[in-house]
Amino acid sequence: MGDGYGYTIDCNPLETRTILESYINIIKNVTGDDFRYLEDCKPQICSAIWSTGNSDISGVGMIAGYLINTVLGFSLAMTFAVAQHLSKGNPCRTSSLLGNLFRTYFNCAIYFAVSIQIANVVIFAKKDMGITASGFGGLTEQMTWCISLLTMLPLLFPVFIQGVFRDRNDLRYFLFCICWALFFYTFQSHMASSFGNTSQIGDKGPRKTDGSGPIITTVRWSQISHMCFAGVEVLSDQAWLATQAFGITASLFICLLTLIRAGWIILMRRLPEMAMVFRKRFLHERGMKRICPLILLATVLILTLPQIWVLFQIRLLQRGLAHELDIQFDDERWTFGQIVAVSFFAPVLAELLHDLARRIMTPEEEPSMALC
Repeated sequence: MGDGYGYTIDCNPLETRTILESYINIIKNVTGDDFRYLEDCKPQICSAIWSTGNSDISGVGMIAGYLINTVLGFSLAMTFAVAQHLSKGNPCRTSSLLGNLFRTYFNCAIYFAVSIQIANVVIFAKKDMGITASGFGGLTEQMTWCISLLTMLPLLFPVFIQGVFRDRNDLRYFLFCICWALFFYTFQSHMASSFGNTSQIGDKGPRKTDGSGPIITTVRWSQISHMCFAGVEVLSDQAWLATQAFGITASLFICLLTLIRAGWIILMRRLPEMAMVFRKRFLHERGMKRICPLILLATVLILTLPQIWVLFQIRLLQRGLAHELDIQFDDERWTFGQIVAVSFFAPVLAELLHDLARRIMTPEEEPSMALC
């Protein structure tokens, strides 16, 4: 309940929301279309529109899982690229330890990514269909898109660097395509939400009968924003624009590589002679086989670092918003799912320790070339 200007209002209907239009209408109904009463329902409104976090998405354990995934993927890919470059592109000179680690890492990363993408699709689908968007405000939506990218980008290394694996490549690409299809839904849904909502906020006259036009004026939307983030240090419009640009670029880069690989598979099966000529002329004769992994590494690194920055910036915003609203910030609590996220990549460490122990116990054994 809230009481302001002699008018008592019930804030309970503002605790949950579905689509933005219906929620704005609820705000107008609850406040009697008098936005002076917004302060009475500040915690409910700000939590519903922007969200103060979701431990299943951005909890400290989940963040650790995303970072472990990224660091492992990049470290293995860098080691492989350097080893391949030193061996003049011959993967047979790469040790079995690196091959086993890469294989174990992919098995962990692909199912970690698929589980994250499925969860994201479910959340976005509920919002898109108008079922519920509770706990999935604007900041959490941006965070969800960010972690979708952070789980997809490291997978580009084992899938698209030639020579990492010599068997079951079709299966690995098939699993990656499933993950990409799920990611694409998150991508297009976020784009529709981000750029579609801009047309719902403006001063172009009243809402039309066909559903077009703004649902809230710029002045009133700014009034809500300033109320929620009055004591919070927010990012500038230029910073948000840059994060969107890097996110879109990374998403399109993933889509482009996926489609190129699909086209290459079709070419190999339909016109194998032409494919072999292309491979020999552009990959072998021009030395691209050694350069391509380094280019991929640099590109993925450039696209990944901004996402990590965005990840921590949104967490700071959510923590500040929670403090401003005087509510608990749950993302810093360890829950069951977060512990699972951290332990997801334990098999990679187990593989490393097992291989090192085997070599110490049997030093005379010549390691096999697992990547050949």
